[in-house]
Amino acid sequence: MGHSFIVGFSYAIRAVRNIVDSYISRGSTTNLCAIDLSKAFDKVNHDALFLKLMKRLIPIQLFVKLIGILVIWMLLIMLNGIMRGHG
Repeated sequence: MGHSFIVGFSYAIRAVRNIVDSYISRGSTTNLCAIDLSKAFDKVNHDALFLKLMKRLIPIQLFVKLIGILVIWMLLIMLNGIMRGHG
């Protein structure tokens, strides 16, 4: 993990904590869900996944975000392989 990942992760945790504290201070109940996406896409037929999501009419913004995550994930794997001499 690089320094920028740790800084970004710390910022994200702090931002979530601030949002939760804000809701709690106003007397609201807060529920959180965390999903580990580190292995979420490695054995999935991406074309089939995207077709099913489109058929279920998910919001286009969510669809675009999922594609963006997949592309970044694939680039990181390629770069990691090149840096280790496998690419």
